[in-house]
Amino acid sequence: EEREGAEEDARAAELQTKKKALVKELGEVDLQIVQHEDEGLATDELETKKSELEEAIAKVDTELRQMRERAERRAQLAQFNEGELEREKAAKAKKALQEKLRADKKAEIMDRMRRKQQAAEEQREKDEVEAQKRREVEAEKQAASGLAKMGLVDPSLRKKEHGPK
Repeated sequence: EEREGAEEDARAAELQTKKKALVKELGEVDLQIVQHEDEGLATDELETKKSELEEAIAKVDTELRQMRERAERRAQLAQFNEGELEREKAAKAKKALQEKLRADKKAEIMDRMRRKQQAAEEQREKDEVEAQKRREVEAEKQAASGLAKMGLVDPSLRKKEHGPK
């Protein structure tokens, strides 16, 4: 599109130069017509040339106007495309931000779940340690009870008798 615009700009410059030359020639023909009328000579040929020059100038003007209109449309299209590009960039940025927020939220949830799982694991370990201690204490009581029933009492557990023997 830029190349097309540059080509049209060059063509417009050529047309402007051509129009200036045609207008100059038209001025000269008008002057000749006035001189011929003053001298009483025929002006039909000059009038025809004048009409041809006016038509050529009108054609150049039409082409220049069309070129301006195309240039304006190209500028509007470029502006629209730029706006579309900005909207696309904004949409991509928004989408990326949403993805990051989702990822952050997911990471936060995973972290929270990991902490809960770790806390639950720690609690299970504590419960297991306590259960193990209770089993050991219970086993010691049962062992001591069994020994006591058999009459075998650990000397450290016997009550000291009154005074030395």
